[in-house]
Amino acid sequence: MSTKSGIQISTKIILAVAMTLQEVRRKTKTKGYGATPLIEAYTRSFVEAIVSGNKHLAIESLKSLGDLYLEKGRVGRDKTAITKAAGMYRGALDRCEDSGGRETLKHRINTYKEHLEQGCKAQQTGDLDTAEQHFAAALKSIHGKEESKEVDPLRKISDVYLKRGVQSKDGDHFAKAAALCDAALMTQTIYGKNTAHLDIAASLCNLGSTWIGLGDFKKAISYHEQSLQMMRHIYGEKTAHPNIAASLGNLGTVWTDIGDHKKAISYHEQSLQMRRTIYGENAAHPDIATSLGSLCNAWITLCEFQKAVSYGEKSLHMMQSIFGESTAHPDIAKLLGNLGTIWTDIGNYKKAVSYHSQSLQMNRIIYGKKIAHPEIASSLNNLGIDWMRLGEYKMAISYYEQSLQMNQSIYGENTAHPHIASSLNSLGSAWRELGDHKKAVSYHSQSLQMNRIIYGKKIAHPEIASSLNNLGIDWMRLGEYKMAISYYKQSLQMNQSIYGKNTAHPHIASSLNNLGSTWRELGDHKKAVSYHKQSLQMKRSIYGKNTAHPHIASSLNNLGSTWRELGDHKRAVMYHEQSLQMERTIYGEKIAHPDIAASLNNVGNDWAKLGDYKRAVSYYEQSLQMSRSNHGKNTPHPDIAKSLGNLGNVCANFGDLRKAISYHEQSLQMMLTIYDFQDGLADEEN
Repeated sequence: MSTKSGIQISTKIILAVAMTLQEVRRKTKTKGYGATPLIEAYTRSFVEAIVSGNKHLAIESLKSLGDLYLEKGRVGRDKTAITKAAGMYRGALDRCEDSGGRETLKHRINTYKEHLEQGCKAQQTGDLDTAEQHFAAALKSIHGKEESKEVDPLRKISDVYLKRGVQSKDGDHFAKAAALCDAALMTQTIYGKNTAHLDIAASLCNLGSTWIGLGDFKKAISYHEQSLQMMRHIYGEKTAHPNIAASLGNLGTVWTDIGDHKKAISYHEQSLQMRRTIYGENAAHPDIATSLGSLCNAWITLCEFQKAVSYGEKSLHMMQSIFGESTAHPDIAKLLGNLGTIWTDIGNYKKAVSYHSQSLQMNRIIYGKKIAHPEIASSLNNLGIDWMRLGEYKMAISYYEQSLQMNQSIYGENTAHPHIASSLNSLGSAWRELGDHKKAVSYHSQSLQMNRIIYGKKIAHPEIASSLNNLGIDWMRLGEYKMAISYYKQSLQMNQSIYGKNTAHPHIASSLNNLGSTWRELGDHKKAVSYHKQSLQMKRSIYGKNTAHPHIASSLNNLGSTWRELGDHKRAVMYHEQSLQMERTIYGEKIAHPDIAASLNNVGNDWAKLGDYKRAVSYYEQSLQMSRSNHGKNTPHPDIAKSLGNLGNVCANFGDLRKAISYHEQSLQMMLTIYDFQDGLADEEN
């Protein structure tokens, strides 16, 4: 046979094989997306090739099976699938007689091994630097040669910077990620301007996540919606695919940040359902555990704590099932931290300390006991919050200072960084609770200044608005009410700029509430009522008119206190009892919670003003008993001291002066113990 005729026969065979496999793909696609139907079809094709002795078809079928298993392993993080891919490639290599084809298959196997080893190592150790070097080398090897192949390494380097940004909250990393995403998107001209392509969809997704980090939620929504739309166009509108599920989850995260928690839950539930369809209803898979964790976070924001705990524990158990119950793993440590935060919100601070301590211990095992790491610093900060809620302010300050010191060690002592700004903010709040309001102003001013350096002096950003709000609280505690109003107004204006002037958002509602409280202190009770009503109306719009929510209960409480100061004690009782009833609905009828204890105290104040001292004593005693249950019977705490003081007042009104003196002495002694003789007695009002 001549060389020419041999080439013609070879070409015909290759063409016939290509057409056969194309027909397999076409028929399988009409049945709907999924790797399994294609794997079955290629397997049948391989068997037919063995029976008929068609060596070319056998090789190409094995190569196609290898590609499918490799993609399945990459998307689903399934090592077994990747191992199967290697087996298919080796099988094809054994049957391949063509030298060029053998080299191509050898390259595939070598590339697989290299990426698997480095990918697994990076995943286990979180070594983003090594990952970046690897992707950069890949980019360098094809730069200027094959432009279409530049997209993937560009996107992967962008993902490295995005993960760095998420870990560190450093805006510089997010900016670099955005630039790399833009560079990857510019290659869309290769595929065609209006072409739906996976590389383009992935770049749009990364840009969406990047703009979340940069605080531009509208841009984030736009990019994630474009990515989702393109994914659906590629895989099919009604197809369950891991990439579509990820896009739905990303949109849920953005809507959480924007404050539309119901929309966030809807997206996360769609993502969860799709992942269960893909991997199995009862399957334990990292993606399913991620969706459960995201729903846990979403329900926290709606203060549906029992639902949050349920989703959080399901996610934790699934992660422990996947990685091992006793395994120290970053995802498990994060979930322990999240569950601790839920118990903080529920008011079970001892349980919160337990979870946050487990998270801290695990993070120290993962990253090293003496290593400064953002996750360890975060755990220390969370424990500071718990101890502050328990009234152990010195212990809280100790944890906050450890967190601050660690963050400064990580990012640089003189570096402006979000985590350092957050630690300064926490220390300001702790010193405020200890009664050192000047020190509180100092820390919160440092936090504000740092946030302005990070995000821009003239930029409207949630962290800057939060710092302004905290300074408003400090100046109000110092009795500088006009200064407080100035900071609250700046915070309100910035939040309206961020979320929209006519948008109902928790941060805007909070600013309105604080302005109401300050005008009450200034004696302008009508203005106070106006702001508190606006805040209440907005909160009902956000959470639902008939929803029991702590923020709504807080507004009802503030309206009750304002009406009491206006002398309308019957209206005050009405609002305070609504607040009390709502808190019992939220936390449980028989649960001891600081908010319930505070409401009992306020209702007691109302009945005392109405002259019903027996009823007042009953509420004060319930409040005292609950505060001792919350903080410890012999623990000095402002809430306990407040109840003792109020009982002293009402006993004096009864004419039982000895009992009155006893209560006041206990209250005074407790206050002196708490504040180390630094400050006077706490305000009677919440």
